[in-house]
Amino acid sequence: MKKTFRIMSLIILLMFSFFLTNKIKILITDLDSIMVNIKKDYKKYEKKGHDAVVFKEKMIPGISKKKVNIISSYRKMRKYGSYNKNYYIYDTVKPDESIENNKNKYIYKGNILKKMVSINFIISDTKTINNLIL
Repeated sequence: MKKTFRIMSLIILLMFSFFLTNKIKILITDLDSIMVNIKKDYKKYEKKGHDAVVFKEKMIPGISKKKVNIISSYRKMRKYGSYNKNYYIYDTVKPDESIENNKNKYIYKGNILKKMVSINFIISDTKTINNLIL
């Protein structure tokens, strides 16, 4: 009985030490000046996304959201030893309504927030495609 009690006490103490070590690691990370700066500024560097606008058979594409990955950004900045806004690491979050969900629709207009141009050619004969290539 005494031996069982000792073993159980040792197991409980061991589990508590792992738990306590993890909490101390989190506390030390949160008090680090780099992490404090990241948590203070990260919302300024996130980029908002927009859902696609869908009409009957046509659509305007959306824009993916860029969200700051705080842990990865902290690790990268910690590696270099200082806070730098250029070291932020982003996660891409796709919009709820996107081209992936509406493949049967055609794009009739580009998103005004993106400064991009695309040209579509309707070709009836594949032999004339060489005339388009410059």
